[in-house]
Amino acid sequence: MTNYPVKPSSLLGQEIDKTKSYIIVGAGISGLLLGYHLKKAGISFKIIEQSKNVGGILQTEVTSYGLVEKAANGFIWCPELQAICDDLGLEILSPRVESKARYILKNKKLRKIPLSVFDSFNLARSFLKKHRAPFTTLEDFGRYFFGEKITNQVITPAFAGIYGASLNQLSFPATMKKIAEGFNETPFLLGALKRMRSGGSNLEKKKRGSGTHSFKGGMNELTNKLASFLEEDIEFGVDGKTYQNSSENLIITTPAFVAKDFFEDEMNDILKKVTYNSMISSTLFFKKSAIEKFKTGFGCLIPPNEGLTIIGVLFNSCIFQHRVFKEDLISLTCMIRDDSENKQIIHSSDKDITNLIVNDLNKIFGKVDAPLETKITRWEKGFPLYSPNLYESWFEIDKILKEDNELLDQIVISGSLDEVVKRESPISVEVYSSKFLKKIPVPSLMEASSQISGLRPQLNCAVCNTGDIHINGMEGAYSMVVMDGMPIVGGLSTVYGIQGIPVSLIQRLEVVKGPASTLYGSEAMAGLINVVTKNIDCVPKLSLDFNISSWGESQTSIIYKLINKERFNSLNHN
Repeated sequence: MTNYPVKPSSLLGQEIDKTKSYIIVGAGISGLLLGYHLKKAGISFKIIEQSKNVGGILQTEVTSYGLVEKAANGFIWCPELQAICDDLGLEILSPRVESKARYILKNKKLRKIPLSVFDSFNLARSFLKKHRAPFTTLEDFGRYFFGEKITNQVITPAFAGIYGASLNQLSFPATMKKIAEGFNETPFLLGALKRMRSGGSNLEKKKRGSGTHSFKGGMNELTNKLASFLEEDIEFGVDGKTYQNSSENLIITTPAFVAKDFFEDEMNDILKKVTYNSMISSTLFFKKSAIEKFKTGFGCLIPPNEGLTIIGVLFNSCIFQHRVFKEDLISLTCMIRDDSENKQIIHSSDKDITNLIVNDLNKIFGKVDAPLETKITRWEKGFPLYSPNLYESWFEIDKILKEDNELLDQIVISGSLDEVVKRESPISVEVYSSKFLKKIPVPSLMEASSQISGLRPQLNCAVCNTGDIHINGMEGAYSMVVMDGMPIVGGLSTVYGIQGIPVSLIQRLEVVKGPASTLYGSEAMAGLINVVTKNIDCVPKLSLDFNISSWGESQTSIIYKLINKERFNSLNHN
């Protein structure tokens, strides 16, 4: 059975040092919520925002006819957010009863979901199928389990509206994490549904319902309340790069295409791979009499095979109260995805976009008169593309964060034989990460030591390939080399073996420059080099390093791991 990997953890799950002060880049919803929790915990911080507004893409505009949500229309209720709202004095607005109905456009007619008894039966039956090989994309998953009809009519338009992308662009384990995890259990029905319902029932959630929630004044009520709570902690008109070199405690909450500029290493390359799709959100206000065949409900999905430009319509005035200021008005939000089929539509004029939308609405609701007002929002790079490439990038980022996290608090063992924070070590210890070692094109520990101040490698015999490392000018016999705290070859660790330790095996180097004989014996009179090898969980399944010198000397390092047996093997060829 194939197990789907889960999304890796992040530094947000780590305990934050309360003694430090932090700089949060970005006053969007992520930065504001993080600031809220830090302030509640009594941790010093500052939020810097380049613009003059908070909320990021969460913006609510008040017009003469009603409210316009430029991005998210609402949120899914959870106890954690309820607690924050109670603390801020915010009243959560539940959806109206008439918003329960969901529609899908089928043959130019609005039909309630589920489409029919027959379609519902086929949908339920599909959950009993046994899974095959791992699904890479949502399209693979949908067509295998539900067939082409349901995939095209239901799944495609639903996910196009959520993620702004086609099914063949979306990663299955990234977008359907709990269902993907459910494949580790058999049958699929028990595994997937069990995962989806994990966490137990919540009476408050049942009472409120599982639909979309919001606030009377729109989503800006939340961001404005958070901003008021954090007023003295937010600084506007400041570029985050101002603090890039002056603060080591920088927390970046910006999109990937902005965050990449804070890095110059492999993190920059990974973030560059994160692609974004553009989207148009258009809110239109009508007289009720202007739409011939309007139906109450949450909204409708529009499959691609219906031949329309818009991919979905939200019935705003049916979902929430206070979205229109008069009872005889209707508010609709239409979404258009800027993809290969609608290339550069995002750069069209407001008039052209409005005419296009009204033309599509005529095909959905019959005769539709011109709107009273239209508000168009263009979101260039508005949706990160949840592609298989992004899913792989999560693991690459997680690997880097784990490596960096080890250096944030400088956990070392060389100063005390036990893991301690560097600042609490009785002996001064220098730490060199694997990131440092990657920047120098050397094959082994012997050559890598030449790049560290105070260390000088010396080849004693070109025939038998023995050598040692001098620390602070003292002979190599007084420099001790250990691996994971243990001597390599007893008293000969500085003579034999260091040439055969590939850089690809090293997680970090801990270097003690000066006498360490009290802890390690007479061999450490000059100092100590502790080679900390990589954690098996952070190592790729297979890696290959090849080096060749101008003298024709070559070294190949092949590292592989056997996951099931939890073994780690290294083959080093000279």
